[in-house]
Amino acid sequence: MARVDSREQQLYQGAAAVAEQLKIDLPEYIYQVDRQYPMIVSDYYLNLICRDELPDDPIGQQAIASAAEMNSPDWPDDGLGELNWSPVPRVIHRYPDRALLLTTGRCATHCRFCFRKRNWRQGAQLADISSDELAVAVTYLQTHNEIRELLLSGGDPLML
Repeated sequence: MARVDSREQQLYQGAAAVAEQLKIDLPEYIYQVDRQYPMIVSDYYLNLICRDELPDDPIGQQAIASAAEMNSPDWPDDGLGELNWSPVPRVIHRYPDRALLLTTGRCATHCRFCFRKRNWRQGAQLADISSDELAVAVTYLQTHNEIRELLLSGGDPLML
């Protein structure tokens, strides 16, 4: 896949683009993982990776696909059980006094440890929150006075 401009930073989509930018050869299994859980890496992260230390470089481990991602067939899609705590779309209300609002699925880098990979499997992406979804979420939040803290997440809300 090609390089994608996103405001001031560059996003590299796919194993081939990441390998080209890092000037390295990636093993074939990374391309296989990339098809299931696509890599997106910002130029900022790519510049932090010490390619001489791959595959052990910590930033590289966070950003570059791993065979372990495909070796976990029993790993649930919703490992934290978030869907069980979602009373309305986009709201996760797991703890009594706080809730989470999923604003977008966009991220500058697909972290390989992401527990919301189900939202970006095979190139899918959780869309930005719609006006209708936001209205439903606001109504829910207004009727639950016990919520004192609202976390914005998804992806990265700052990508909006």
